[in-house]
Amino acid sequence: MGIQKITGPEYNQWLTELKDKIRVRQLNAALKVNSEMICLYWDLGKAITEKVANSNWGEKIISQLAEDLKSEFRANNGFSRSNLFNICKFYKFYTNHSKLVQQPVGQLASDLTTSFIQQPVGLSPAMLGLIPWGHHIQIFTKCKSMEEALFYVQQTAAHNWARSLLIYHMDTDLYNKQGKVNNNFQTALPKPQSDLASDLLKNPYNFGFLMLSEDASERELENALINNLKKFLQELGHDFGFIDQQYHLQVSDQDYYIDLLFYHTALHCYFVIELKVNSFKPEYAGKMEFYITAIDKQLRKEGDNPTIGLLLCKDVDKIIVEYTLQSKSKPMGVAKYKYTHVVPDEWKEFLPNEDTIKEEFSKQISLPVKPVDEKMKRLKGLLEKISTEEADLSKNRNIIRNVFSNILQALIELINEKLIELEPLFNAITVDTWYNGKSHGDNMTETDLGNFLSKEGDIWSLGVQFNLDGFKKVGIKAFNIGYRLEINLDKYKYSIGLGTGNLWDERVYRQLHTTEELEVFAEKYIEKILDDINQRVEALVKNV
Repeated sequence: MGIQKITGPEYNQWLTELKDKIRVRQLNAALKVNSEMICLYWDLGKAITEKVANSNWGEKIISQLAEDLKSEFRANNGFSRSNLFNICKFYKFYTNHSKLVQQPVGQLASDLTTSFIQQPVGLSPAMLGLIPWGHHIQIFTKCKSMEEALFYVQQTAAHNWARSLLIYHMDTDLYNKQGKVNNNFQTALPKPQSDLASDLLKNPYNFGFLMLSEDASERELENALINNLKKFLQELGHDFGFIDQQYHLQVSDQDYYIDLLFYHTALHCYFVIELKVNSFKPEYAGKMEFYITAIDKQLRKEGDNPTIGLLLCKDVDKIIVEYTLQSKSKPMGVAKYKYTHVVPDEWKEFLPNEDTIKEEFSKQISLPVKPVDEKMKRLKGLLEKISTEEADLSKNRNIIRNVFSNILQALIELINEKLIELEPLFNAITVDTWYNGKSHGDNMTETDLGNFLSKEGDIWSLGVQFNLDGFKKVGIKAFNIGYRLEINLDKYKYSIGLGTGNLWDERVYRQLHTTEELEVFAEKYIEKILDDINQRVEALVKNV
């Protein structure tokens, strides 16, 4: 007779409380582990930097140290030569500002996230233990000032940004845009909501992901934003919840429609967003005030804060906006949007500037219609329907280095992070890197790549193999697992997969894979390993 399952509100409430406690403890444990690792890296960076400065060995000591540490701590992948250089950069970046080093890195408050958000920026390296090492590398290699770096550290910790989201906000320059919206929040909202709302909005908003022309209509803009809602929410910022497009309001016997309606879960208020494909006009604020009043009257409930409006216009005259908002009692902000696409610096030399494009489009071409012209016109029409990137870059040494740094090394780092749970199950996990079908041994560095290029003249394949040695749980039946992930570099494209016959994807060199796409490949690699483990363990269990 089976045990009768306990049900009912009392048990369910008790179970929910226990689950919450477990999650909190798990989070605190993860934060503690990460904090200890960052503390270790800080101490290592300090020790190496001081030894390099005070000895005759110079930076060659780092290569020797990497070999010795990896030999002693085989299960730790953080002691590679490239990572030791990053650790030194990390320490030097932050110690250039004396205010940051008043306490040891590991002295964290009990409530980590709350204390981080509330304490003034720049007081202690303790805050650095709140975000992962991979995020730190992005921050100290891309930020130009201490203030900018600490801004992204704070935002990452406060909102739990994934690395891909951190990179997006850095690429779109959130640091210089946040809190720049023209608004009347200080007079129309009580504190602290006025300050929070001011910090929340930015100017301008980047709608480059829409791929719209400059003369797109308001409805086309609105529909494009909804069709790309995930990216739009990412651009708006955290805590926005989408309610509806063309939200219907009925006031008296007349119908009105709000372009976009959101609810902000942190500010506890509705957000009305109106889109304008031309420059800001004072009458837009009047209609926005009407919409805000209607939402407050019809939707706002007890516990909700006053509704906020945001006018997104193609262009904004700051003086006109200031004059307009001085007479408005309802809280609203006015910002501009643009269709700027984030273009990597290394691409810019290949792209025409705005004046050149305008000049080319202004030219009038009048030629007699010939059969060859008609066929060329047909070809051009067909080509316009093809949306793939052009294969206009051929492989060279710079492209090989880009694929190595942005694809192979990024994949190694992502897979390393995902293998952490499997480490206790095996005696050792090692990494072999490959080039042109030859094993290099451990993690290959950019210096190693340069040496191989000089020796071989070309690199046509790169790879990495994670070797999981000795599955401990099955005793004498212990087994090893290892799969090689390969990147093949052809003249105009590269491909990623698990060797011949297992191709995952291929790209032209102008369009390297994004961090989010590499995350998917790392997941597939781990899935392959787990499938192998499960299959072998199931076979052993059946034979027991």
